[in-house]
Amino acid sequence: MSEWVTIGSVVKMQVSCTRIRLGPVFDPAPLREVSRARVSAEGVIGFDGNAWMLDSHHQTFPDRRPVALHRALLIGFEGNYRRVWNAHRPIPLGAAGENLIVSSDRVITPEEIAGGVRIGHGEDAIELYPAMPAVACAPFARYVLNRPDLSAEEAADTRRELSQGLRGYLLAYDRIEPYDILPGTEVAIRSPIQIF
Repeated sequence: MSEWVTIGSVVKMQVSCTRIRLGPVFDPAPLREVSRARVSAEGVIGFDGNAWMLDSHHQTFPDRRPVALHRALLIGFEGNYRRVWNAHRPIPLGAAGENLIVSSDRVITPEEIAGGVRIGHGEDAIELYPAMPAVACAPFARYVLNRPDLSAEEAADTRRELSQGLRGYLLAYDRIEPYDILPGTEVAIRSPIQIF
């Protein structure tokens, strides 16, 4: 079986207090950085030092829209943001709405992360499967391009590009007990076994 490979540590944690996509508009303003993220099968809640806040994708969030099956956590990587910055323009780290941003010096591809993600170290670590690329919507593509006037068809190529992991990865969580994540927590990936 393939080994876990540490790729970085958590450098940013956040929740979305309300939806960041309203119709044709994508606005990351509702994102709130937190000092502790608690993940469960229902989703993520974050603590900002004063209060716990539900992420807008949490199963108990009021008036929640349907979300991807088994979506507990959305994770992104610094290297993937650098690819976006180089190809398009600088957008804030975490603007796509990921719950965790992990340090990385390169792009983490769907093929690399397909074997899952481990958060933490040793016996206290959790493993999350599967890791699926989040699909980028047309409003997010317009936001990245800074072109609110683009039609969905005109934004299609950028959507496809962003949907290859640059928009983040959805992770499922199947443990009964919630798990708290702090800044600096180690993150590892395990690529699928390759047969030669």
